[in-house]
Amino acid sequence: MKKREWNEEQVEQLLQQLPSVKDKRTADQIYHQIQLKQSVKKRTKTWIAPAIATVATLMIFAIMTPYIFNGFTSSSEESSMDMATTSSEETSKRETAKAPEVPEVEENNINESVLIEDQNENVALDIENMEEKILLDEEKITYVTYAIDSEEVVTVGLTDEMAQNVIPVTLQGNNSKENLDRILEFIPEDFFDELGPVSFELRNSELSSKEDPGEVYIDYKDEGGITSSSAEVMFKETIQETFRWIGVKKANLSTNGNEGILFGNTGLVTEIDIPQIRNKAYLIYQHDESTKKLLVPSPQPLKNMIEAIDLMKNGLPAYNLSPSIENNIMINVIEKENQLNIEFDNNTKIENNEQSIMMLEALLLTAKDFGYKTVKFNGISEEKIGVMDVTNPIEVPYSPNPIK
Repeated sequence: MKKREWNEEQVEQLLQQLPSVKDKRTADQIYHQIQLKQSVKKRTKTWIAPAIATVATLMIFAIMTPYIFNGFTSSSEESSMDMATTSSEETSKRETAKAPEVPEVEENNINESVLIEDQNENVALDIENMEEKILLDEEKITYVTYAIDSEEVVTVGLTDEMAQNVIPVTLQGNNSKENLDRILEFIPEDFFDELGPVSFELRNSELSSKEDPGEVYIDYKDEGGITSSSAEVMFKETIQETFRWIGVKKANLSTNGNEGILFGNTGLVTEIDIPQIRNKAYLIYQHDESTKKLLVPSPQPLKNMIEAIDLMKNGLPAYNLSPSIENNIMINVIEKENQLNIEFDNNTKIENNEQSIMMLEALLLTAKDFGYKTVKFNGISEEKIGVMDVTNPIEVPYSPNPIK
């Protein structure tokens, strides 16, 4: 019998009626099977996959033949079988060609996972920054008090555990009592959890005042005097950092009602001057990670603001005092009568966070210690840092380190 000639359109129509053959395995399943075969170090024979696919296609084709080719000649069936075989071989080749792409799919999945992880980290960081900003707004974090609070607060100078620094802290609330009574009633042990181990050198003394509000009377209650040099320094610094904040300019000393206090280095001292301007830089003190960060004046006075800022960038490790300004921040200072202009470099980014608050407030306290009344910060893109409106000149603080 003469073979029937098929045109291209009939062939295409015939192929469209063939059942589709699809691989329903996922990319992970295919990749896993490849790894499994590699682990046993057996090379897969390249003819297996095409042969299986061909046999499966032939079986399906044989089942469907009576319905598709009803009325066709046997010669056309043979031709169709050849075409189907060719189609199945092409399908098998395409499937085999796709197999090497699996590692690329896996690599894409890995890259996508890394990208998602990075995005999650960025989101977490954004959430953390947002939470910090909310906390700053809610609690109004600050390390200073201002003149409007002066009638409600009193400051005391505390000695740290190593007797190296005198830390001025400002007590808030309970303003019904006189300042001297509040100072004498202060109990350092109540604040150990917040501040770390601290002591108050005037605890063994009586405090009183007379007509002149610029003078205070300190009656020391130990007959032996103060013999060690470090104790003498801490005692005198405590007087300075306790009374200068309330405008006291002189302390009159006595021992059990007798004039003067006997010091081991300087002998009998009857009075101590309390200057309001001490030319000191403010650094960060923190006993440990569980306690508050505090702004503390440097042990020694400095020549000018430039020298003070340099110290604030480096800190004093020997005194457990950390820098209050990052070392890479470039600052230029310009004096203008009672106002200090502080300009930050254009490349410096000052954000509304705890670190920036401490830096700016440390600069404000330092400016006050050099006699300035206001400070104008320039080069800050933010309008507000903590409770400070940095678009306008800021009045120097009243005192440091408010605690309740």
